Order: sequence, then structure tokens, then C-alpha cells
Amino acid sequence: MTGPLRARVYTRGMKKRLAAAAWLALVVPAACSGAGGPAASDAAPPVAEAGSELDAAPPPSPPPPPRPPADAAVSGPALLSETGLYADIKTRTLAPGVIPYGVRFPLWTDAAEKTRYLWLPPGARVDTSSMDEWTFPSDTRAWKEFRVDGKLVETRVLWKRGPGEGASAWWMMAYVWRADGSDADATVPGVPAVQGTSHDVPPQTSCGTCHNDVRDALAGVGAIQLSEGATLAKWTADGLFTAPPPAITPPGAGAVMAALGYLHGNCGHCHNERAPRLATQSAMRLRLLVGETDPANTQIHRTTVNVKMQHVFPPDITVAVAPGQPEKSELWVRMGLRDFNAMPPLGTKVVDDGGRDAVRAWILGLAPPPP
Repeated sequence: MTGPLRARVYTRGMKKRLAAAAWLALVVPAACSGAGGPAASDAAPPVAEAGSELDAAPPPSPPPPPRPPADAAVSGPALLSETGLYADIKTRTLAPGVIPYGVRFPLWTDAAEKTRYLWLPPGARVDTSSMDEWTFPSDTRAWKEFRVDGKLVETRVLWKRGPGEGASAWWMMAYVWRADGSDADATVPGVPAVQGTSHDVPPQTSCGTCHNDVRDALAGVGAIQLSEGATLAKWTADGLFTAPPPAITPPGAGAVMAALGYLHGNCGHCHNERAPRLATQSAMRLRLLVGETDPANTQIHRTTVNVKMQHVFPPDITVAVAPGQPEKSELWVRMGLRDFNAMPPLGTKVVDDGGRDAVRAWILGLAPPPP
């Protein structure tokens, strides 16, 4: 065979081998994807040699683009219907295992109606070895639903997606309900005056403000908060705890219990021994502990009554609680403000007169110091 003829035969043979190799590149990965190889849709398209039979082959169709999330920073379910709360969101049918619950001393959010739900992984239990600071199993999910003026406006989700404990293990997001109630969308920046109400849906960055200073993020799920009604007994019977919580009666009675409980539910998640900000502000510890039975021996009483604050509040208020004198008690005065000095500093635009009245009655009932 002469040199030119041999070259033409060699060239035709190489083209056939290239075409066969390209065909195998499309077929073999799909057949091997179940054995650890890449899926066909993940394989790189073959590169055609100039003049080969692949020049005329159409490129493979790209897969359809995924549905974009509500925001690039969502990094979780874009829709509330995808979080596991509902089996059917249209009929509001809860998913299997989702438990509605209530709290004894609810957080004031300008009189918004709230419904709470919890889901634990099957067979998992809440670690109650420290009865005042529960630790939740990985994949725990909690939801809090808000209605304002009869409108369903938002549902907040806390989902424990990481190991260990603390807010860093939790993913937090607010979902804004659509006007037609068909679903709710994750929102990172928040929504002011949602659905024309006075309610502001908070941005994702503010979630940690209320959840960072408790042991495992769920500030409202604990022995004291669940002590009213049959919740603790039912959850104990269902085997949800590593150690059954004892029967709990918060200290005091009437206005005293109401005041201490109000401070526990509205202020204790920030004003406690875990909060780093207390090093530069006050040493108030405004949460109740399971073992406390005497109101005068609670840490709320001991860290507020006749305890000097680190600054003087105008005109001459120097202590957190002045026995018998609400108007001289910085704690009570700031509860009535909704400006820079307001307490709590976020999540509310309207003073809670009922809670403030309970705290006032408690202060009036305290014996004044001897002359």
C-alpha cells in the first residue's frame, strides 16, 4: 500500500474510532451512574474533532433550570409547604408527628394571635438532663404562626440542621403568607406592614437576637413554659423526654406569679447568665428557674429589687426595681416606652398594658426598705 493511500485509510479509521469513543462517552456514564459514576446529566459533552461525524450531531438538551428560591440567601426551603409542617397546606392538614402546643407566659407581639408547633424525629427525645435548659435532637423543627387583625401573615421556622447545641446549629427563617393563603414564601430582608397590617415581618438577620442567648435556641419550649395544662404530662407519656419534668408551679400567686412569669417569657431569653451583653449593661436575670418556689428568692427578685443600674435613667431613676415605687423603677418605666430606651427593644410597637400592670402590682406589693 502506497504512502498516500495508507494515510487516507488511517485517517478514515481514526474518524471511526473517534466517533465510537464519543458515543461511549454518552452511553457508558449513564449505565455506570448507579455504581458510583456520574449521572448522564452530569457528564461533560463530547468534544468533536474537526471534520468528524459529530459535527452534525445536535448538542444534548440541557436539564430544566431549578425553581429559584425566594432569595439567594435563603439556603433552605423556599416555601413553607416544603418545611414539613403540613401534609396538605391547602386544607391546613398537619404532617404526621407535628404537635401543636401552647406556652404559659407568651411573648407579647402587639396582641398578635400565635399558634405553635413542634416536630421531633421519630424515636428522638429532648435531653432534659438540665431541666432549665433543654437540648433538642438534630432535625427538630418548630413553627410559630402569626395572625393579625384576623389575617394569617407569617410563620417563623426554627430547624435544627446542625450537630451540637446553640443557635449556630439552627436555621431560622420567616415565611410570609400569600394573600390567597395558598402558601408562604421565605423572606430574608423581612416585610414591613405585611398585608396592610401594622405587623412587621423581621429580617432573617434579627432572628438570633432572641434565640442566641439560650442554650439551644428554642426559648419558649421548656418546663416552666409548658407547665400549664396537659402538655408536659402528654409529652412525658409519649416518651419525648430523657427525664420526665417534675410537676411545676411557678412561684407566687396572682399578680406576683403573673409579673414574674411575664418577665420570664418576655425578657428572660435575653436577660440571663448566657447573654454576653450583660457584661456591659445590667446584671438582671429575668428568667425563672425550675427549683424556685419563693418569689423573694428568685433570681428575678435578687437581681432587680434595690439593685442599682449601670446608668441613671432620667430624671433620677437609679435602680431596676424600687419597692413600692413603680415610677422609680427603671424596669417598669422602660416597659412603657417605644423609643430608643424601650424594653423590649424590638418586636413590638405597642405597650403591653396588661403585662405592665402586673409588674406594677408586683412592685407596689414589695415592702419598701426600712428608713
